[in-house]
Amino acid sequence: MMILKTARASCRVDDAPDDSESPAWIGISFNTNISRHKNEETTDVPPTCDNAFQKTQVIIVDDVPDSKPQLDPRVLAAMARWPDVPEVHGWLRLDRRGRWWIRETCIDRPSWIDFIGRNYAADDRGAWYFQNGPQRVYATLDYAPWVLRADDEGHWRDQAGQRVAGARLAALDEEGSLVLLTDRGAAAIDGTELERALSALATAAGGDPDAALAAALAAPDGADTELVFTVDAETVPVVRVDSASMPVRFGFRRRPRAGNPAPASARGSG
Repeated sequence: MMILKTARASCRVDDAPDDSESPAWIGISFNTNISRHKNEETTDVPPTCDNAFQKTQVIIVDDVPDSKPQLDPRVLAAMARWPDVPEVHGWLRLDRRGRWWIRETCIDRPSWIDFIGRNYAADDRGAWYFQNGPQRVYATLDYAPWVLRADDEGHWRDQAGQRVAGARLAALDEEGSLVLLTDRGAAAIDGTELERALSALATAAGGDPDAALAAALAAPDGADTELVFTVDAETVPVVRVDSASMPVRFGFRRRPRAGNPAPASARGSG
């Protein structure tokens, strides 16, 4: 067992075998003394679990994801039995490589990663959370609510193992990061997939993609570009969106807080 503590709260992570049955919630219990209105920032931590995302790649589910996935039945039962468990902010974090962290501890157990992925959703404010049994644990996002890598066949899959479906727009930020707007929401392509992502860029008019990329990077926030991005034989337009503008443009929150108003633009469904 491992106890993660701060001056005001503790998080308990119990060891459990990887092949255990899916429980009503995983062995992570957040002290209910944590205030519903706690406004605690998370800090960057060293990337010490490089294999965590890769482990999720063996968990392949339906190729066409439900835009509003259902929570596990036992999670729903736990919510009905204990309806007033306080929500938690500032403990769970999704990094830019699609790895889950509880404070300084990376979650690398496949069964836990799978459970989080099945019970991960967004509220009406565009704040993403993991429903851990009866408790809603809001996630701090280093960039976007989903992170994509390519599988062995070249298909883009998110950190929950789902294949990208319904891509209708791509956004390029000022540093060259790419985000796809999909049926499940905004999904950032992992930086380790840069070469593959660049190979999927072209111009709608058949011009020089390198020149079009340079022009796009120099364009202002919100500008259209000449680029298109290919996803499973479908092409979608590429727009220039600054990193800081992504949450508003795509309707999600990187650091959700209790009582935040809904974002101005409609979010993608969880």
